[in-house]
Amino acid sequence: MLHHDDPAGLASRAASMGITRDVAERIHAAKDVAEVADVIAKLVDERYGRLAASLGSARQEYTALWQPIVEKFSKTVTSMTGHTWFHPGYVCVVSVFHPGISDWYGSKIAARYDLSPKLKLRIVAHEIVLSHVFQLARASYGRQQLDDQRLWAFSEISAAFILGEPSLASLWPEQARPGEYFSHSNYPQLASLEAELLPLFSGRRDFGNYIDRSVPVLLRFQQTRP
Repeated sequence: MLHHDDPAGLASRAASMGITRDVAERIHAAKDVAEVADVIAKLVDERYGRLAASLGSARQEYTALWQPIVEKFSKTVTSMTGHTWFHPGYVCVVSVFHPGISDWYGSKIAARYDLSPKLKLRIVAHEIVLSHVFQLARASYGRQQLDDQRLWAFSEISAAFILGEPSLASLWPEQARPGEYFSHSNYPQLASLEAELLPLFSGRRDFGNYIDRSVPVLLRFQQTRP
């Protein structure tokens, strides 16, 4: 993530991962990741060596927090999107680096070991829904019709809309409401697009209709990284 351009911006991503700006810039500037393999290995070995015991207890906490809500969450999201989960199962990796990331083309997500209990629910939910929405939309629109970055923006925003619906919002009441979410996030450049997509989501006939009506808006969108 540090080697490639990141929608959050390099400084924001480095801070969220607990990595110094100098190290992040060195990784980012490398022509090949192999050039900085020793730097990355040092980071990984130090972090995992220090926090190995914390990962096991965090994994248990994630499981205990999710078990009571997973059925409600699953039924609500699949009903709202009008589609069974794109993958039959999802794996959450308990990370020592990433607050929250999702696989755009797979079934694995990650969330950091030391999040608060409320964020352990909300971040996992967001990343799973983001991945599900991304792959549903990609099944209808190929890369030549809609590039990955615009589809990522759509999926980020749509995940916030879905999780902000009343049936789910009570699970994470402190999160900003749809329409106000991204102005308070590490992706503030999505706030204007969020405002454009919200009425399309609210007035959708079904989720496929919402995707189709969103595509022309997404094609006009020019992301400016912070």
